[in-house]
Amino acid sequence: MADLVLRAWHRSALYDNLDGSRLGGRLQGEHPLALFDPANPADRAEGDVEFVIDAPRDVIRLGDKDIASVTPVPGTMNAETTKAVHVEFRDADLPWRHTPQLRSGQRLRPWLALLVGATDEITIAGDIATVSPAVLDDHDLAGASRWAHLDEGGDRPVSRLLSPRVLAPKADHIAILVRAFGENGTIAWTVPAAGPAEMAVLHHWRFRTDDIGDFVSLAARLSARVAPPELGRAALHYDRIAPEEVLEAYGALAPIGVAASVTPAAVSTDIAALRVRPADPRGRPVIGLPDYGRDWLAQGANTIWSDTLNQDPRFRIAGGLGRRAGIVLQHEIVEEAESQAGALDLGHRLIADASLGLAAAGSLFARRLPGDDLARLWVLGPGMRKVATQTGTVYDRLASDNRPMPSTLLSSSAARRLFRPGSVVGRRALRGAVNPVSILREGNRCPPKVQKAPPGLPHADKVLDFDTVLKLNSTGRMDPRALIEHLRSLDVSDCPLEAQQRIKRLAERNAEQAEAGADLPFAALIKLINLVDSKKEMKPDEFLKALALMIETFPRTGEGDDLDHFGSGLIRDPSPRPCRPTDLGALSDGLTAAFDPNSEQSGTVVRLRDRVNGLAEPFLQPARFCPEIDLPLWRWMRDDAPDWLMPGVQALQPDDVTAIGTNPRFVDGFMIGANRQALAEFRWRNLRVASGCTPLKRFWEISEPSTGLAIDTIQPIRNWPADSALGAISHQQPSAGAADLVLVFRSPLFERYPGTVVYLLEAPTQAGEPYYSANPDLSLPRTFPVFQGKLENDVTFFGFDVPPAEGRRFWVVLEEAAPAYRFRTVVTNTWPAARIASFNAARNNTNVDGAIYARDTFNDPVRVLIRGTALVPEVA
Repeated sequence: MADLVLRAWHRSALYDNLDGSRLGGRLQGEHPLALFDPANPADRAEGDVEFVIDAPRDVIRLGDKDIASVTPVPGTMNAETTKAVHVEFRDADLPWRHTPQLRSGQRLRPWLALLVGATDEITIAGDIATVSPAVLDDHDLAGASRWAHLDEGGDRPVSRLLSPRVLAPKADHIAILVRAFGENGTIAWTVPAAGPAEMAVLHHWRFRTDDIGDFVSLAARLSARVAPPELGRAALHYDRIAPEEVLEAYGALAPIGVAASVTPAAVSTDIAALRVRPADPRGRPVIGLPDYGRDWLAQGANTIWSDTLNQDPRFRIAGGLGRRAGIVLQHEIVEEAESQAGALDLGHRLIADASLGLAAAGSLFARRLPGDDLARLWVLGPGMRKVATQTGTVYDRLASDNRPMPSTLLSSSAARRLFRPGSVVGRRALRGAVNPVSILREGNRCPPKVQKAPPGLPHADKVLDFDTVLKLNSTGRMDPRALIEHLRSLDVSDCPLEAQQRIKRLAERNAEQAEAGADLPFAALIKLINLVDSKKEMKPDEFLKALALMIETFPRTGEGDDLDHFGSGLIRDPSPRPCRPTDLGALSDGLTAAFDPNSEQSGTVVRLRDRVNGLAEPFLQPARFCPEIDLPLWRWMRDDAPDWLMPGVQALQPDDVTAIGTNPRFVDGFMIGANRQALAEFRWRNLRVASGCTPLKRFWEISEPSTGLAIDTIQPIRNWPADSALGAISHQQPSAGAADLVLVFRSPLFERYPGTVVYLLEAPTQAGEPYYSANPDLSLPRTFPVFQGKLENDVTFFGFDVPPAEGRRFWVVLEEAAPAYRFRTVVTNTWPAARIASFNAARNNTNVDGAIYARDTFNDPVRVLIRGTALVPEVA
């Protein structure tokens, strides 16, 4: 039994203040109330407030916001007759909120009643229902406290209201929510009912029952046995030879542990003769048997798998069925391929037009472009503004200040006209002087380097910075006042400590002598200022050495030092700018590659690649694609060729459970035939499909159990190894073995309960064999199906990624997956005697509260276990 946390009823503590008296059918009471001023608590007034509770008659209708769910859901066509109809409410107290009574112990009647009856027992006209006496008698309000409870075991409390009525089989039913109390607060009806009653409907829905049974009864009928000999086998009569040969063939699902017998020699000889294509009297070949595998193999090439498929009629049947599926499903397959092709035709036309244009332009480019690098550069130079790099156009990069050659030399039409042979310059220039190669070579040279400044002296440009110091007075001589002011404000804080005082004393001494009227050594003092300004660029020891040498050679005041001698050593030309010649050869190669129509970096190719997505190298080849058709082909076999999906299915008896396996050789042959036909349809409709394509790769509807994502059944056929056999593991997606275990059920269980969970659970072992006498360990990992399907209305199969023979070591487990909690109205014989007794007591005792009733009628989900040894034969 599930762990339930149940309460018999629930409503607000406000009801504790009620004494049970009613006013007009409504409960009434008093509630203490105190009013006070928070700023002045002494200012307080107390008293009792009279109030009444809304009665059932005050509720007009229940809406979607009140009702969380109903069971069975509206419109159900096969509701169980053994389970109670019930409603779940969003508010925990709703079933008891308007009850005009007080509790009696743990019993409290809900103010609502859920009535259920057949459509001839309950009729509805507008909001009024007419209910038969039989329905009223089965809903005796004397025991109504049993029908509602509060479940606190989930994420939030849930209140439920049940109907105790046992449903009639194979009948249309109506469920209605009505008031359980009348106008004056008494119960709405008593039993036995005197006759039909009319009552207002607050909510209703319809459903239908059947007589199939419930999960317990259907599961109890299952009979496990080894597959009958006919299941998965078919007899193939090959009557082209005498006497005819009867071959044992297998379908997509085949018996466990069997292999196809050797093809009789007479049959092989006849098939080989049929494969030889004769010619008519005019030498034209006559259409013969299809050559399976030819679409993925080189001309004349053979493989083991293709030889097996082509030479054995049992496998040729599989290939023929695949081709038949391709013909029947051609519209669906082609429609999906066309949707995936998208604008492939437009892309193909763009590629074709671009290829033609590039071929013509490439021929002209190769024949007319000069062979010399600089001559080509002269021709291609005007296009520099259109060639982009990561840092701008080529023209922008050549126009930087440190290039000796002006970029306009190559790009300006005026400059190019100037140097034409017939121009004024061309006529007057020396022979060969206006040759483009010579012009580019000379124009790319840097100017000669200028003389450096003499040691210790600043550059001439630096002297211009001393304009505030080197000023003339009214007599035309240098004015010492600005220089004195500058000397006294020298910043020597960054100079070495040993030098700071010496510089200050030297500057102060010259300043004092100048104030006394002596001449200043202007050139030497400018050198001193320049040295102090350059202190950050010199190491301390270098600075001290330069300062010592300057002081040692510093001229005495009044020795006639002037600026004429100082200026004679300065550079009179402006300082040279950095010069970086252009690599003309690399520039020529880059422009050639950029404009070469045959290059993959040409503008046409780049624009085409940006416009057409998905192009693979080489980019200008005709566009092709391989569609991925998500179409599980077993469905076609189920509908059109069921006798080859699971031959001999008629041998299964009702409620049989057995095990067989997949037949990879049949699946391989079928998928080859289906893909061959699909490719033929694509060619017929001029779809640009890549050669060696495998558009159909799904036979079974396989999915990854952990993610639910679809998985292909086979690998692309062109990847099948030549030395692999038909049905080899290398042809499949990663798998535990060549074949998969398949469990087959002939039972209405899965039609009635489609959510039933089926899985394998490894059994304990003893002496290396499964030991089923021990209880299963439910904590072990579970192996879930990777595919499943229905063959007929009552035949359901489940495929597991487990080798079929290994199925003997597993429990087969079926679990009832109830969408919600259910409560029984009919006892099940699978319960122990004590449980049956408590169920009957709850159903018959009107004094039982809602929590006990829900606990004793709760329908525990059922788990069924079947031994693998009962299903899977022992294979040698």
